[in-house]
Amino acid sequence: MPRPQHNIGLRGYQYIIAVLNGHPDTCYKMFRMEVYAFRALCDRLRRDASLRDSSREVTVEEALGMFCYTVRHGVVQRNAANLFQHSVETRNRNVYHVMRALCRLSRRVIKPSQTTGVMPFVEGNPRYYPLFEKCHGVMDGVLIDAAAPASVANAYLNRYHRITQNVLCVCYFDMKFTFVYAGWKGTTHDAHVLIDALRRPGNHLPWPEEGYYYLVDSAFPYTEGFMPPYPRVRYHRSERRGSRTFQGYKDLFNYRHSPLQNVIERTFGVLKKRFRILNLMPPYLPTRQRYLIIACCTIHNFHLQGYT
Repeated sequence: MPRPQHNIGLRGYQYIIAVLNGHPDTCYKMFRMEVYAFRALCDRLRRDASLRDSSREVTVEEALGMFCYTVRHGVVQRNAANLFQHSVETRNRNVYHVMRALCRLSRRVIKPSQTTGVMPFVEGNPRYYPLFEKCHGVMDGVLIDAAAPASVANAYLNRYHRITQNVLCVCYFDMKFTFVYAGWKGTTHDAHVLIDALRRPGNHLPWPEEGYYYLVDSAFPYTEGFMPPYPRVRYHRSERRGSRTFQGYKDLFNYRHSPLQNVIERTFGVLKKRFRILNLMPPYLPTRQRYLIIACCTIHNFHLQGYT
């Protein structure tokens, strides 16, 4: 009689039930989500992304658990399969379905919530109001680890000699993404990625209303809708060496611009710390790597908007 391979510990659904009904810290440590956030995301995926229990009795909760465990810890396929007592094929299929469902949900989660008026963070801070009263977010690119074939690896090799892809993002000052454009090679300049995003209407880049703009760094062009710092004027705090005196209006502007634009850098740091797979990407197809980043950004936004 053949001996079953996966017969150690609890089966997948039993494991998920034990985690959700156990100590609250266990769910957060395993999936980087609180129990009520995990359940709320399952309900949202069923309602708005048409994710259903599979025909092989793998529930939405179990499939989401496989996905969150994979992206949270950046583990190999075999480790996740052994934890949930499923074959590698079953684990891969369900992780893929959850990833695509999160990408469908991203259209409802990754979007601007305010298009006019003064942003609350700016309005309530005299350091930035009225200097940046027309600012409606921050735009920048981030390098995320990628897996590329050896034949094209040089195109993904960044200045730190790591294989990466360039991801263009826009976020609010509450660290919530409003636009994510992934899939570009690591050597691609931020301005080139932006131009391509503007040329493709299907990307739905939220263009600021007339008179409003995004804060950007010096890698982006100075044009309508974008506000970079003044060139050839000190910008970063490290360049000031503790000095609090300003050498004119441009110096003061850059001094105020820097911490606001740094919001998106902190957002990238939170995203990479929450999802370790972004620091060590498995050898997936380039298209799947792109979807994986969008799915992680969707979960990030879902946390910040109150699990609704």
